[in-house]
Amino acid sequence: MNLFFLAWRNIRYYQQVSLAISMGVTIAIALLFLGLMVSWGVERGLETYRARLGADLLVAPREVKGNMESIFLLGKSEKQYFNGKIVDELRSLKGIKRISPQVFLESVAASCCSAGYVFIIGYDPKTDFTLLPWISLRERGKIGKDDAVVGANIIQPVGFFLRFYGHRFKIVAQLDRTGVGFYDNAVYLPIETVYKMAQESKVKPEIYDLNLKRGWISTAFIELEKGVNAQEIEGKIKRRYPNLETVKAIGLVKKVKEELPRLQRYFFIFISFVSVALFFLITIVFYLFNQMRRREHGLLRALGGRKMDLLTLVLLEGSLLILFGSFAGIILALTIKHLFYRWVIFTLKMPLLYPSLSLQLLGMMISTTLILVIGLVGAFYPAYLIANEEPYESIRFSG
Repeated sequence: MNLFFLAWRNIRYYQQVSLAISMGVTIAIALLFLGLMVSWGVERGLETYRARLGADLLVAPREVKGNMESIFLLGKSEKQYFNGKIVDELRSLKGIKRISPQVFLESVAASCCSAGYVFIIGYDPKTDFTLLPWISLRERGKIGKDDAVVGANIIQPVGFFLRFYGHRFKIVAQLDRTGVGFYDNAVYLPIETVYKMAQESKVKPEIYDLNLKRGWISTAFIELEKGVNAQEIEGKIKRRYPNLETVKAIGLVKKVKEELPRLQRYFFIFISFVSVALFFLITIVFYLFNQMRRREHGLLRALGGRKMDLLTLVLLEGSLLILFGSFAGIILALTIKHLFYRWVIFTLKMPLLYPSLSLQLLGMMISTTLILVIGLVGAFYPAYLIANEEPYESIRFSG
């Protein structure tokens, strides 16, 4: 008796029941796999974000207090500026190794722009230490005043052109994905070019007025000398410049990291609920399914089939349905992961960089194995009942 062929025939014959079980498995495994990818992705995103910051302290206008995470995590533009001369004054402060200014703009959806809403960052090529180290020496040598370095979410590739506020910029380098909007949604331009655009925007009626004075900046990245107490330098800056807000870069990472256990706890509770629901769904459906086929199973036993054959047949049907549902669930999860990547980052307000391919394959194996075990355990009891029923009882019950 070819049990595999018989199980496949039964699945095709009872299509509605098979579809119901497979759909339940599809939803469950998609949720489980997505949960693993988000949990692992946040951990990886935090590591990447910490490495990419490259600074010990961040300085910004006091008006953005409370919005630092929105700016430096999500890339949300805040048009608040302070006098860049302060940067030169801070360089003389003992304990500061280097400092580099940046100015933030937001592209608007107008005729002057070709890439939609992006986070435009003006950086100083002479002092920068947070962007240029992540670009190859060959690409670094190509950067001119009308060249742009773009984040991973910018769809135009290297060699193409972008237009902002009446200026045309060639993309000469694209950064690797970080899972952080501040980097992935950004277009980096030389700071002098940004000032030039701002100056022209005041006299050209067709260009949106940027309302930015030359020399004014949005933030300054500060790297400290080795062994210097960051809190001490932070206090000196606040006392000397009360109109500025200073935050430790590691504090941004720590604040997000503290939220990770809560996210993982919610994920565990949710997956536990889904797993229990799937268990009862499969148990109930298989019980009703086997009740519908009691006469069929009784005839199979009467024709010489053993209890173990019947038990194996039912479990084999369950295994095939779970594997079909698992395959569909993985495809669904990968599709959602790709289509809603930015929405997930915006909702979580956390760095999110999906795991490597090897970890994703591991996640697929864990998800499939867990759902398979839950499904087979749920199918076992109904299968055991029908396998241990006397053939004449099964045939008589069904008429």
